[in-house]
Amino acid sequence: MKASYYPKYHYVNRSGNIARPTPLSAATNMPKHSPRIDTNDNAEYRDLYDPPHFNDNDRNYFFNLNDLELSKLKQFRIVQNKAHFILLLGYFKAKPVTLTFTWGMVKNDLTHIYACYFPKARLVRKNLNKDAKSNIYQKVFSLTGFQRFSDQHQQKLLKQADLAVAIRADNKTVFDECVTYLNQQWIALPALSRIQSVVNQALNKEEERLVTLFHKQLKGKIKDYITTLLAPHQTTDEFRTLRSQAKDFTFGEISRELQDKQKLEPIFLQAKTILEQAHISEGNIRFYSDMFQNYRTSQLKQFTPAKASIYGSVAKN
Repeated sequence: MKASYYPKYHYVNRSGNIARPTPLSAATNMPKHSPRIDTNDNAEYRDLYDPPHFNDNDRNYFFNLNDLELSKLKQFRIVQNKAHFILLLGYFKAKPVTLTFTWGMVKNDLTHIYACYFPKARLVRKNLNKDAKSNIYQKVFSLTGFQRFSDQHQQKLLKQADLAVAIRADNKTVFDECVTYLNQQWIALPALSRIQSVVNQALNKEEERLVTLFHKQLKGKIKDYITTLLAPHQTTDEFRTLRSQAKDFTFGEISRELQDKQKLEPIFLQAKTILEQAHISEGNIRFYSDMFQNYRTSQLKQFTPAKASIYGSVAKN
């Protein structure tokens, strides 16, 4: 089976007993630094939310039902619903995610299920309707011990996202913490858009807090410096000063570094005071510094002075 965020779970064994898996992180193979991202274009998110890619051995394992599961299967009357119950239960054992897919994405697995369980039935080549899918997942949850993601869970998840943002305000890091929390609480992962909505709310809340604080505290030399730095006619030389480090220990490089330090020291003494008032974690200081290095000068110039100062104030701190 294609590598995924989750291993082959063994929720329901042959005797019908449920064995809890070890909670895992969803950060596998994700880059360390990233601003807000388009999750629709990210391979790691697609791997988490697309149906598992089973080979024949996987299909024989995950679509094999024990006695308890067979008794649940008998509660369905329509063959299409029976087949999708086997399908969704097998997928959920592989990774506890509420999946959204079209018939074409799972036709090979459905073909296998029909051949094994309903050899005389005609394979229905259409998508499962929403109500039938919801009913099937409810039975899957009851078998595996998971809960369906609810509005109450979303409020609790938002609190977890706020805690994660306070440590590192990176989209992928916060998303990872949300997935880990849901896994630990035995809550099935909902649609990607719902988790990303929680992540975005937490990130926007923290950004608004910092922008408000920096807007209030920007005064004197640091305000003049940031305003001048963001002026449309300003060259990129000053940004290079903030971003650059001494390349070596030659006299010229060390002299330039000392000159920059003397020039910027009053600015960064003020910036340090604001950072202390903002209660920004070490992780976020590193993150904002990384973002300052990664943003183009043209992008920084589009920010408000308060927002730009969040990144600029940590550049050489």
